Amino acid sequence: MKRIIIYLISGCLLVWAAACKPITDINVDPNKMPYGNATPESLLQDLIMESSKSLLTRAYVFSGDMIQHTVCTSSDIHYNRYYISDAAVTNTWNAFYRWAADAEHLRKLSVKKENKGCEAIAIIMKVLLMQYTTDMFGDIPYSKAFLSDEGNKTPVYDSQEDVYCSMIGELSHANDLLSSADVEISDGGRDLLYGGDMEKWRRFGNSLLLRCYLRLSNRNDVFNVSGKINDIYSDDMTWPVFDEVEDSAILFYDDVAPFVNSYGNNLTIDESYRASEFMIEMMTTDSDPRISMYYRKNGSLWKGAPSGEESQETTWGGVAYTNKETLFNFSSPFSLMRYDEVLFIFAEAAQKGWIVADAADLYKRAVSASVDYWELVSGRTVSQKDMEAFLTKIQYDGTLRQLMSQKYIALFGLGFNAWSEQRRTGYPKLPIGSGTFNDHMTPTRFAYPQSEYHNNPDSYDAAVSRLATFYKGGDNMKTPVWWSQLAITNGIK
Repeated sequence: MKRIIIYLISGCLLVWAAACKPITDINVDPNKMPYGNATPESLLQDLIMESSKSLLTRAYVFSGDMIQHTVCTSSDIHYNRYYISDAAVTNTWNAFYRWAADAEHLRKLSVKKENKGCEAIAIIMKVLLMQYTTDMFGDIPYSKAFLSDEGNKTPVYDSQEDVYCSMIGELSHANDLLSSADVEISDGGRDLLYGGDMEKWRRFGNSLLLRCYLRLSNRNDVFNVSGKINDIYSDDMTWPVFDEVEDSAILFYDDVAPFVNSYGNNLTIDESYRASEFMIEMMTTDSDPRISMYYRKNGSLWKGAPSGEESQETTWGGVAYTNKETLFNFSSPFSLMRYDEVLFIFAEAAQKGWIVADAADLYKRAVSASVDYWELVSGRTVSQKDMEAFLTKIQYDGTLRQLMSQKYIALFGLGFNAWSEQRRTGYPKLPIGSGTFNDHMTPTRFAYPQSEYHNNPDSYDAAVSRLATFYKGGDNMKTPVWWSQLAITNGIK
């Protein structure tokens, strides 16, 4: 009897062991693809949409306000007065690094899966985000920034020169990948920008490369910027860039959640962010047809608000709103880079004598392409008569000042690019309001987030030490970044 009981217990144990799964199996979601087994294409949609959202949320309400495209009516937000809170800086730093890390993960997965198309897209999106980051802060973690899975959670800071060297190398590699005749992605529907068109991505990557080179124009002796831009301009077969407005990296949103413009549910953003006096004066003086695409009249006349004044001293009556219809509806599109920027780059290169081309013609085409873009996204049409009158008023006078003034207007809504171009060239000369902080000086960079001081103290301390020894400044908004005009003026090598 005792032996029978032992057999029964043993049999039950065998049945239980066969029926039960290991605890690790129980915790696996059967409806979710295991980490590492995901296809590269499955990561594209989130990367493109969320990266774009991170840029969109800062394009108008942060950078636009700081660079005087807009003026915020809120007494709690003071970007136009150069008061930039640590929270705003930290949120921007975290968002850009978060999605750049996802792009780097996609790149590694794509290499593992031998997917050249997704590898190139990952590189382009990573560089897009990281160029903004280094342009905002200067020296940043880059070469060791995305190795937390290998145990490196306190990456060192690379010099801005080294960051740009790395980004240029990566974009050149993306061009090589996309030049292959067989490059493709298996699910174009997940590519929210170009629907799997690899030639369009190649043009985007090389246009971004062109932007990188121009940002380094003050460091021509280090990067041979003039030669590199001439190479791109002269050889469209090897270095294809945007060739028409439709090549632009534009995210066309739907009216159906979740693929919607994140400002679509904000009913008052157009009233909270008004037109600046500086922009209204520039655009009305020249009868700029884009004014009604950027802004919406608040009365019979176009009126802007002065930037950088105490909020309680600003009268908002009659001040134009930003145009919700074009910018802030659920389906309002958002662009990462546009064709007109490429033409402005070539126009400046011609003006400097770096390429053999007619600077005046490229300038005119750049302005026209900007108007064409806003016609495309707003659904409005500018008459030929109005366009000809506008182009006559802004006829090119051969100066960098005029070229950059028009580029400043065209860069409306393109993230921190207008700010970067103003620091690179000194144009346009922005009025400084009496209520501004930062010793009434347009910010030259952002201070590092305080989270870096707490979470990455050794690397942070080394970076701040370099700000003092190399840049002759501190971790503040008055120390120049390496590529800026101010750095050259201050003799920073």
